[in-house]
Amino acid sequence: MVEHGRYGDKKYARELTDGDRAVLDRLERWDADRDRCRAERAREVWFTPGD
Repeated sequence: MVEHGRYGDKKYARELTDGDRAVLDRLERWDADRDRCRAERAREVWFTPGD
């Protein structure tokens, strides 16, 4: 698996190691969990009876 990206004006490509892949997988899970929690909180606020 090769990561492509930009650093300033330069493009780069580098081979990802197993450790890199594990970190990226973990970050993707954290992002998904964060988004899910935000959606749940928004629903709770939206549907909470009150005031």
